[in-house]
Amino acid sequence: MKRITVVAILFLYLGMSAQTENIFNRNGGELKHNIAGQAIGMVTGWVAYKKTNKMWVGILSCVLSSAIIGIAKEEIWDRKWHNGTPSDNDKLSTGFGGMVGAICLVPIMKCHSDKIYEAEQLCKDLKNPIFLRDSL
Repeated sequence: MKRITVVAILFLYLGMSAQTENIFNRNGGELKHNIAGQAIGMVTGWVAYKKTNKMWVGILSCVLSSAIIGIAKEEIWDRKWHNGTPSDNDKLSTGFGGMVGAICLVPIMKCHSDKIYEAEQLCKDLKNPIFLRDSL
C-alpha cells in the first residue's frame, strides 16, 4: 500500500509539472532538473541504504549523486558537447531535487529499519526457550 501511495504522489507531481512549468521554467527545464534529481537521488540512496543498512549512507549518496550528475550533465553534455544551454540554475535545481529526494527517502528508510528490527526481535524470541515455553 505504501508503494502505491508513493507512486501515486510521484505521478501527481509529474502531472502537475505540465501546468506549472511556465511558472518555474525561465530558460528551459528547472522543474525537469528537479524531478530528475529526485529520481536519481532516491534510487541511488535506496540502493546504498539496502547495501549498508545505514540511513546516513543512503541520505549522503542521494544528495551527492544527484549533485554530481547534475553538474556533469551541465558541464559535459551542455557546455563541452554543445547539446544544450549550460545554466547554473539547472545545476542547483538538480541538487535541490536530490535534497528533496533525501527528505522523501528518510521515512521510507525509517519504516524499513523498523521492520528489520521487528524481524530480528522475532527471531531472537523464537530462539529463546523461555519464549517458547510461555507460548505453549
